[in-house]
Amino acid sequence: MRGWLSTFTLGLVLLLSSAASATDLADFHPVAGPTTVDLGRDLASLNVGADYYFVDAANTKKLMQALGNPPSDSELGTIIPKKAAEWFVVLEYEETGYVKDEQGSSLDAAALLESIRKGTERSNAQRKLMGHPAMHLVGWVEQPHYDAVNKRLVWALSGRAEDAEEEVVNFNTRVLGRHGLISVVLVTDRGRFERDRAVVPDLIGGISFKPGKRYEEFVRGTDKVAEYGLAALVAGGAGVAVVKAAQMGLLARFWKVFVIGGITAIGGFWRWLTGRGKTATA
Repeated sequence: MRGWLSTFTLGLVLLLSSAASATDLADFHPVAGPTTVDLGRDLASLNVGADYYFVDAANTKKLMQALGNPPSDSELGTIIPKKAAEWFVVLEYEETGYVKDEQGSSLDAAALLESIRKGTERSNAQRKLMGHPAMHLVGWVEQPHYDAVNKRLVWALSGRAEDAEEEVVNFNTRVLGRHGLISVVLVTDRGRFERDRAVVPDLIGGISFKPGKRYEEFVRGTDKVAEYGLAALVAGGAGVAVVKAAQMGLLARFWKVFVIGGITAIGGFWRWLTGRGKTATA
């Protein structure tokens, strides 16, 4: 259950006090696009465009740890723009089983938001014990909706860390497959969201499930079926009630924020990643 909570992030923690003061993108062995990469797990491939770097699963774990985040063990990779920009996209895989999508047209945004809000507040004590700032939900930036043609569940939330001025945003997409789903999370801030959101369809369009792994190849009576539907994916549930998850300390990892020099903000991510002004090379 660690994986689904790590993928449902609202920002990423840049705890510079626990990371090297000058980091270099080369430390994470990025692969420069244009290229096609295998995402591992005999799952899917990804076409990486000419404007992006791809960091593989093993190095994504290192990146997450450098940023003060425990690895989820679900990582597939990270996409980072080649030019200075304050966003990145994290890909993970959740082997949930086949998720039925009958709820696609009946997602209750208000009820889901309240569940997320309650779970977040209950988990703040545990977050503090883990060394992370308390998080507070601001609200929907984009209400949950389901693309039945492409089998994608989409939503965006904003939140604010305790004592922070800026909101951070996670734009979430879950791409459904036969045995689970690929989580695609754009991490940015509120002011840049509309601009940065525009890159996501192109990035997701580069994901290709391997033969036998596609949603439409589900075999009834043979394949595992998830015990929950689309609403639970939005709420971060994976079949676990929000209250129970909070009691278990799981929702403490539901939120992550950018903390640079004690200020919560995405601005500065690129400078941190490229060694405070160093130029990354392909």
